[in-house]
Amino acid sequence: YKLGGDWLAKMDSTRAWFNTQLEENIFPAIAASFPEVVTNVSTLRAHSVAMLKYNSTHPRTDVHIDNGVLALTLALSPQTDYEGGGTFFEHLGEDSLVEMDAGHATWRPGSVRHGGHRVSSGQRYIIGAFLLLEDRVEHVRRLKNRGAKLRQKGDLQGAIKHFEWALAINGKCATCLKDLSELRSSLADIEPQKRNEHLQEAEAFIRRSLDLLPSDSDALFNLGLVLSKKGDSAGALKAYEDSAAVNADDVELLYNLAMKYEEANRKEEGIAAYRKALKAQPSFGKARCNLGAALAESGDLDGALVEFLEAVRFDPTSPTPWQNLAVLYHKQGVSCVQGLAQCASKEAAVEISRTASQALGEADNAWRKVMELVDDQRTKQETVTRLAQVLQLRGRAVAIEDPAAALPHFLEATQLLPTEPSAWEALAKVYHIVGDEVNSKKAGARLGVLRSLAPQR
Repeated sequence: YKLGGDWLAKMDSTRAWFNTQLEENIFPAIAASFPEVVTNVSTLRAHSVAMLKYNSTHPRTDVHIDNGVLALTLALSPQTDYEGGGTFFEHLGEDSLVEMDAGHATWRPGSVRHGGHRVSSGQRYIIGAFLLLEDRVEHVRRLKNRGAKLRQKGDLQGAIKHFEWALAINGKCATCLKDLSELRSSLADIEPQKRNEHLQEAEAFIRRSLDLLPSDSDALFNLGLVLSKKGDSAGALKAYEDSAAVNADDVELLYNLAMKYEEANRKEEGIAAYRKALKAQPSFGKARCNLGAALAESGDLDGALVEFLEAVRFDPTSPTPWQNLAVLYHKQGVSCVQGLAQCASKEAAVEISRTASQALGEADNAWRKVMELVDDQRTKQETVTRLAQVLQLRGRAVAIEDPAAALPHFLEATQLLPTEPSAWEALAKVYHIVGDEVNSKKAGARLGVLRSLAPQR
């Protein structure tokens, strides 16, 4: 998750004040709260201490655990400074907020899953700290941290060993079980010959984790991922729904849930899940593109256009939003051109041709943008073909009102697809219409050559 703020180690006066509060007030209270863990108040240490800022730009934290045997949250802002906010603990439900005014604090075991609730306006400052004990070596945490580093380096087998060692020390380490499940799921993609074996183990590990923490939204999400890989779409959908019931603002979860709703032909629920994901993260380009596609499929082309335009605005360097936009404008243009055959008057035909030309002009621009952004040659060639098709359609639309103005579109189509007979046929016809018989015959001759070379069927 992304929040504003910085480490207290960089804030000398704030750090000095906080250390005094720890020694005089917070550490004695924590020692009294956990006498079975804290043998002496002098053994408590705070590390990775940060001042964090929640606002409308960085409104919340996802549900998570903290990297310490104990953890602390200290509120710095009065509740009158912001709307929303507060800390919630997953096992109590997201609506069971612990609201803290300035100077209030909560402390807990580091393994308790919690999150910062959304701030809708204003600013909320807190101090967050992980707490360690000088007289206790946290072997499980150390093994997990080493395993995580090995995983980042790509040493999955080494990571698995460390997580298994951690689990051997603490058989109720839910995060160890989740880590092992995720690694087995990754190995299923890397080692296809053992895919089924790895996925079986991944499912077994994540279900053991859920036996320990049934309301763990991350574990439910991971179960959904594993079941999806196994081809159990109904099971995956149920897991995602259960996860969303606990943690309704996780954008990746809502995105996966929406896709599963679509697979199950529950289109309206899929659209609603995409909208919810976008409310939580408006810049989520994949969700915008999928929402646009779902709306287009349902017949809401205007709604689809809005989402594709927003996707382009948020992610202008990705080819996918531009492709979606181009396809939609292309379809609008095709629909208009097809409608020309039913026009009862020249005036009506001109009006429709202008609408078609405008839509196809937007498709033209979008396909050119795709050509700038894609790298692989196959996609580039497919885009060239799409652009040539748009140019021919645009030429047909423009020719209704001004055949001469249509020539550049047909010419460019032949330049993009020099071996496509239909492009030369259309060009020859337009030259004939405008009275340029010389060029019409040249285009016709090229057409004849291409047809003679075409395979006979």
